Amino acid sequence: MQFKKTSALLLAMGLFSMGAAQAADQGGGTVTFSGSLIEAPCSVDPDSKDLNVPMGQVTTAALKSQGTAAPVRFEIKLNDCQNMTQKVKVKFTGIADSKDPKLLGLQDGTAEGAGIKLMNDNGSQIDLNTGLSSEVSLTPTTIISLQAALKGSGTDAELKAGDFTSVANFALQYN
Repeated sequence: MQFKKTSALLLAMGLFSMGAAQAADQGGGTVTFSGSLIEAPCSVDPDSKDLNVPMGQVTTAALKSQGTAAPVRFEIKLNDCQNMTQKVKVKFTGIADSKDPKLLGLQDGTAEGAGIKLMNDNGSQIDLNTGLSSEVSLTPTTIISLQAALKGSGTDAELKAGDFTSVANFALQYN
């Protein structure tokens, strides 16, 4: 009888300790918050800070004779704008195309013979590293509408099909 009581007590203690162990760790992790405090009339919306603009599939035929593919629209959104009398422009910097320095060069990948033409919403070109977008008046939430398109930059023989990834940085200039 003593053996049954001791066994029952040990079994109960084992179940209790298993339940306590399970209750102690029921999953978790960490949350890291990061950002920066800036001295500017507006803040860049978190969704606009690191944009990804899919250019889709473009045929080499569309880029022959330094042709331009259909543009893809994208936006830079600014939040918490304070000074409504100011205007903002965007400057793009990056690695230029080897044949046409006004274009963003195709970087990682195997595609060749083209670059990325950056444009204002009206289709006028923004030269990489030197040009500025059109001015946009500030509102509490400002949207800067832009476009990008693949453009042939060399001879037709230099066009080579393949994938690419290109990165441009943008900086805001207020006045």
